[in-house]
Amino acid sequence: MLCLLNVTTAMSQMSHSSPQTGEILQPESSHSFFTDRTQWNEIIDERDLHSATWQHEDGRLMVEKCVRPIHYFVNGKLERIDASLQQREHYWESPHQMFPVMIDRNGGIHTASSMREEVKIGGNASFNGMNSVVAFQNVDDSNLKARNIVPGIDKEIRVFENAVKYQYVLNELPVSIGEYFEIRESIHIPTGAVIKFDENHGHAKDDQWVGRLQVMLDGEIISTIHPTLCYDQQQNHLLAGYSLRKTEDVNEWEMITYVESSWLLSPTTLYPVFIDPLVVGPTSAWGSTFMPSCEIPSYNADSILVTVPGQITVTGLFVTASFFADPLANVIMDNGAMYFSTPCSQTGLFEAQPPFDQLPGTAYLLSFDMREPLMCCYPPSCTQTSFYLRMHLGRYTPAGDCNANAVYYDPSSPWPFTAYIEGHTVEIHQDGWSVPTAAICSNNCTVTGRARMRYGVPPYTITHPWMTGSVVIEQPTPCDVAGKLANLPLTIPGCPVYCPTFNSLPVPPCVTTDVCGNVAPDVPASVVNIKPAPDVIIPSTDVCSDLAYNFNLSSCQTGSSFTWAGNNANGSETIPILLSNPGSDTMDVSYFGQATFNGCSSLSTEFFFHVLPAPSTDFTIHPDPAFLNVGAGFEGSPVSTAGAINSWAWSFDGNTGISGMTTVYAFSSIGTHEACLHITTVDGCPATICKAIEVVTEQLVIPNIFTPNGDGLNENLEFKNLEYFQGNSLEVYNRWGNIVYSKTNYNNNWNGADLSEGTYYYVLNVALLGAFSGYVQLSR
Repeated sequence: MLCLLNVTTAMSQMSHSSPQTGEILQPESSHSFFTDRTQWNEIIDERDLHSATWQHEDGRLMVEKCVRPIHYFVNGKLERIDASLQQREHYWESPHQMFPVMIDRNGGIHTASSMREEVKIGGNASFNGMNSVVAFQNVDDSNLKARNIVPGIDKEIRVFENAVKYQYVLNELPVSIGEYFEIRESIHIPTGAVIKFDENHGHAKDDQWVGRLQVMLDGEIISTIHPTLCYDQQQNHLLAGYSLRKTEDVNEWEMITYVESSWLLSPTTLYPVFIDPLVVGPTSAWGSTFMPSCEIPSYNADSILVTVPGQITVTGLFVTASFFADPLANVIMDNGAMYFSTPCSQTGLFEAQPPFDQLPGTAYLLSFDMREPLMCCYPPSCTQTSFYLRMHLGRYTPAGDCNANAVYYDPSSPWPFTAYIEGHTVEIHQDGWSVPTAAICSNNCTVTGRARMRYGVPPYTITHPWMTGSVVIEQPTPCDVAGKLANLPLTIPGCPVYCPTFNSLPVPPCVTTDVCGNVAPDVPASVVNIKPAPDVIIPSTDVCSDLAYNFNLSSCQTGSSFTWAGNNANGSETIPILLSNPGSDTMDVSYFGQATFNGCSSLSTEFFFHVLPAPSTDFTIHPDPAFLNVGAGFEGSPVSTAGAINSWAWSFDGNTGISGMTTVYAFSSIGTHEACLHITTVDGCPATICKAIEVVTEQLVIPNIFTPNGDGLNENLEFKNLEYFQGNSLEVYNRWGNIVYSKTNYNNNWNGADLSEGTYYYVLNVALLGAFSGYVQLSR
């Protein structure tokens, strides 16, 4: 049992409820899943005892995972546990759980065990000998309230899963009070059951027991009554005691609760004061055990295996958890702390908040979103991902090893360790699909479509019937839930249109597909507004530097007139162009053109002459100088161009007709000759380079002996003029046909190494010249 501060606050806001019921650690979530599930549908086929999967009407997913069962079997099928009350003619019941709970008209609480045997607690209550009269009113689905069951005392009941909290509200100082303020209530137990003092959670004090009571049947705990704590608004508190007395009925006991009168009569006690027992059904229902705490800086940990479905972006990791500061251990909620972790990261500490942090009881965390930082190493994926969510529980006092004696997680808590994963498949974001609202001319054939999407698993592939190919954007990024924007360059079909009969044009929506193949829901077509305009045909705008052009504006509408302006000039009809671009990048020169017909003008349309830089080229010759009557290799290369080279042409001493990027040409006379390379780009821009070429008579000189004897003369095997020919290979054989030396791109630097004197056979292959072979004498 428990004495509380304010009944209105206690029953309407969990953040200011009794410590036995729970003190919230942080502001609770306002997510619609936890406040209104009318638009959420559970996927029944994915149920198991500890998890559920929900889908919202808008496509969102919510996966619920709890250490305690959230479903129970009914006729072989799993049904959802629901602790809400249903009113009957003479009682209220919470039937949708493994162990149903019932409230009768006189305030008695009935709980059931796995053997379907009932325990009735809290009936026929009297206060200092004054019998109560109970008339309940519904507060909400889980709460009942009865005012003035005796003068100045109210009774309130709240139902949880497999647990009931009822509290007595002392609105004023009781009258006719002796050494103790006594509350007498009946406890009815099944045949064969016994009531035991929980020696692990309590102690004897005079003739009273201060601690838990347990109702046992055949070794099973079928009900637990928690100890009594009283406190006032000044946070002064004490533990009350109780005793049991047998009645004439073999299965019925009278429980007497004793609250010390000296505390109630103290001038520092501020009313109203609350007394509220917490009655819990069979502990076997919870499927878990008490979780110890460790002395900080150590923490005890337990975990839940959380599975994230594939094909979603996780938008929330909502965690519910609690710990209990046991009044029997003389600890308060402020003595405990917990935090949570995943392989990604860990949260900060969660601790009870004032003013109830100075009291014993349950501190709970309700549906708190921990997506950041605990999910920020898991990018969205098409396949499911599992990870362990760990709850770490510690205490500041008392000192000692990890234990469940003072601060611990109670498996019967109304706030069990639970994780909720919310996620979305790919969807359209905000208005989803739009085009600019400003009207465009009827001869403007392009419009930018704006696609907005989010969630699912990037990258997104966006297609549109007015667009060639597709646009792919984004990568799967952990913890990124922001909307994405893609601008699509659209070409209006059937455009251009001149002097149209319509003023708007529907634009079909795009199709957005994530990497898993999920398509974002469709959205209505948008509309592009059209302004009528006469036709104006813009001339080709790519020009070569320093070349003269004449361009004319034209229209398909006979009789149109034209004006133009640009480059510090203006005029009509023909546009003379002679522009120079000294740079290496394309230079844009702006012009404006306008067509007019019967007083209707087109927009003054800006267009550009893209002045391409003058291309330049170069070429190399091998060998240089060239040899008489020996074909020399010529190879051209672009230095800078305004576009790809479309043609290559060579001229030698004024003779033209040779095309190609490379060629071979043999000069037939000694002296200086001219070689020219002429190129033209795909844009028609020309360039020419000419070079003087020297032609000599000497060719490759083949040696027949070399003398590596250290005198500095004829030390190496040297082929004279070899350096003028690119690309060669040399192989040297002994008289038995074995290779004793080989080299690609030989540069006349071999001296025979350690070879003995004698005659050797060589093969020299030279580009352009061919193969040379013979014998050479090595003489030292």
